[in-house]
Amino acid sequence: MTDARHSALMETVSELLDWARVSPFAARFTQSDTNGTSSSDVAVNPRTGAWRTRDIQTGRSLRYSPETHLIYVNDEEDGQPASDGQRPQHQSVRMAFPLSLDIWGRRSDSFRPVDVERSGGEAILLLRHRTEPAIYGSARLDISRGLLTAVQSPLYSWSFQDVALPKSPV
Repeated sequence: MTDARHSALMETVSELLDWARVSPFAARFTQSDTNGTSSSDVAVNPRTGAWRTRDIQTGRSLRYSPETHLIYVNDEEDGQPASDGQRPQHQSVRMAFPLSLDIWGRRSDSFRPVDVERSGGEAILLLRHRTEPAIYGSARLDISRGLLTAVQSPLYSWSFQDVALPKSPV
């Protein structure tokens, strides 16, 4: 990798790691994997860690409150304690918290970033599997928002569509 390519990769990783500056947003999340395709409406405030998600098919909703560290199911009054000491993230909001993804080359991660293509307002990170170098994935960054909008591997595809300001506070 040339110095210029390496610099572009590091610049993109730096932008992704600045996720706590991302403005609150709402979006449609779509996930495709070996179990099929599902969609959720999500609203996330990366600055506070608050989020809510509603499964389009089932109508089931979840909401995480960073003030109480509880997850509320279908707006019940009694929340359930988060299972770990960190901010929990439902699958549908993980791209808003990039460090929760297994794409950084850490010991427990499946992938690591190896290259980037920057064009216009987006950057596409090329990801290589840590133990199977012939397996690749990608992550798409909306540079102006500082938000990952898609992550793909041979086993799954996640994406945010119709990203906008949330209609109500998160």
